[in-house]
Amino acid sequence: MAATHECPVCMPLTKSTLSNPKGAQLHVVPMRQFNLSDLLRCQANLGLPSQITLSSQPTTYCRSVPILACHPNEWAHSGVKKKWTNNSIQTILDSSTPLPVGLRLEHSSGNIRIYGTTYSEHISSSEPEQFVGQLRPLLMQQTVFGGGVGGTRGQINEWLSAAQQLELSRN
Repeated sequence: MAATHECPVCMPLTKSTLSNPKGAQLHVVPMRQFNLSDLLRCQANLGLPSQITLSSQPTTYCRSVPILACHPNEWAHSGVKKKWTNNSIQTILDSSTPLPVGLRLEHSSGNIRIYGTTYSEHISSSEPEQFVGQLRPLLMQQTVFGGGVGGTRGQINEWLSAAQQLELSRN
């Protein structure tokens, strides 16, 4: 829909889409499917292996090892563990780094991890800046363009640069 209205971010993406989902390197699912059961169903429909070890090679249909979903939902996030939370599941992004403040592992199964964040579209500008600075993603694809695409990208780049400079000054 956005591409048909000439969204500057969506237009180039339409040139990279495939009709066969099994050949795609990236799968985008609607927010309503950001739950463990739907992601497992999607994975099974695509023929992706549900368990991948460090020694296993990515298959033709599985070019990236983990499935990682960040679920930005301020209202569902809580620092208190819910009854259904399994305390034994991974609580770090890798083996040496604790999760950043405001990020919590909500669900885990096989190579699927769903992290909840305190970020939502209804918060002050300092909260997404803190989230971006702590998580330091390689790429962020904004979906809401308040103030225009260029301005939003510039602001995110400033946050990432500031977080990188702060880390360098600590070392």
